[in-house]
Amino acid sequence: MSEPRDKIIAALDLGTSLTKVVLARPISEYEVEIIGTGAYPSSGVKNGSIINIESTTRSIIEAVSEAELTSGQEISVMAVNITGKTVRADNSKGVVAITNRDRTVTEPDVVRVIEAAQAIRVPADQQILHVLSKEFSVDDQTSIRDPIGMTGVRLEAEVHIVTAGITAIHNLEKCIESSGLACEAMILSSLASSEAVLTSGEKDLGTAVLDIGAGICDLIVYVDGGISYSCVIPFGGINVTSDISIGLKTTLETAELLKKRYGHTVLSEIDPTETIEIPPISGRPARQVLREELVSIIEPRMREIFEMVDKELEKSGKKDYLRVG
Repeated sequence: MSEPRDKIIAALDLGTSLTKVVLARPISEYEVEIIGTGAYPSSGVKNGSIINIESTTRSIIEAVSEAELTSGQEISVMAVNITGKTVRADNSKGVVAITNRDRTVTEPDVVRVIEAAQAIRVPADQQILHVLSKEFSVDDQTSIRDPIGMTGVRLEAEVHIVTAGITAIHNLEKCIESSGLACEAMILSSLASSEAVLTSGEKDLGTAVLDIGAGICDLIVYVDGGISYSCVIPFGGINVTSDISIGLKTTLETAELLKKRYGHTVLSEIDPTETIEIPPISGRPARQVLREELVSIIEPRMREIFEMVDKELEKSGKKDYLRVG
């Protein structure tokens, strides 16, 4: 169902380096118009997890204020992403009998089978965020996306269940409420990213979406239109920045600037004579270094990150099914 045209949708992205807010207005069932944005540096989030309530709240207030100013709209509720080391995901199956007299699958049957599939043991410190249906089976017919109206005696569902730490959820809600807002919805970061960039055709083909953030990487895998795997990898751009800071003996701020301005991931593509300037620091003068020196620091760290991604794809059991991504 599409949102009312006059409704303002507010989304909050709490990252390790930036807190970002976007305001949008629906213009059709599948399109929105961006009407305002805001961003403010994050200092209370590390590796996707809140480590300082006060700092995080302040960054939300500042980002929201900027978005409201640019849009000319005021908001009271928002949706927010969630990620971090407490996020877990797994697949589960459930089976129910189709009890209608004519053996036709109805919407209540689908609700029952999804409830059966999500009846798993959840650790006391975890809370279910999403139960995402992957596919259904009716008797011996498999790979069904929408079983309503089909006839049979046995309905099975396979779902992807995402949980997150209760403390992490409560801290996120507390920061939003302390900002004077209400949390309308909480969504897994990789799910939000994939919905923004993938078409239904790409999901059908089999694809992986990797979102490399400052503190972490979010990975999600689609096969035959459904989510088959998702995970959080505890490395990101800040690790590259830290390596540059150590390797070139400069500040993190300068390392970040050099990474953005001159960074590259393939050393062999760099002109071996090209030089870059490292700004002065602590009374020491500016100095020139070969750009190759910078890239020789970036390349191995990025290779390490992508090797971890590859291991997760192998773990998913769906690597050979991927066609795009």
